[in-house]
Amino acid sequence: MKGMAITAVIIILMGTYLVLGSDNVSGIIEKYSVENIKEPGLEKISFYNIQYMDLTGKSGRCLDLIDKYDKKYEDNGKYAANLLLIEAGVRERNMEISRARELYGKYIEKYPDAKDIDNVKEKLKEIKSGF
Repeated sequence: MKGMAITAVIIILMGTYLVLGSDNVSGIIEKYSVENIKEPGLEKISFYNIQYMDLTGKSGRCLDLIDKYDKKYEDNGKYAANLLLIEAGVRERNMEISRARELYGKYIEKYPDAKDIDNVKEKLKEIKSGF
C-alpha cells in the first residue's frame, strides 16, 4: 500500500509539473527538436508542442508557436488547417472575438470540404450572434 501511495504522489507531482511548468517543457521540446530533428518529424513535433500549449491553457506561448510555424511553413504546412482552428479557439477564449471570427471565416473559405466544416460554420454563427 505504501508503495502505491508513493507512486500516486510521484504521478501527481509529474502531472502538476507538466501542466504548471508546461512553458518550460515546451521550450525544452522546441530547442531540442530544432537542434536535433529533421523534417518531416520537426513539423510534427512543432504541431504537438502547439497542441500541448493549447491543452495546458498557455495561450501566449501557443500563439507564439503558431506564429513560428506559420513563418516556417506558410500555407504549405501539413497542419495549417488544424492550427487555424487552434488559433481561432485561443483567440475566442482570450475574448479576441473579431480575430476569432476572422480565423473561423478563413478556415471556412480555405477548407470548404473539410470534414468538420459544419461544426466550424456553427461555431462562427454562435460567436457572431453572441457578441
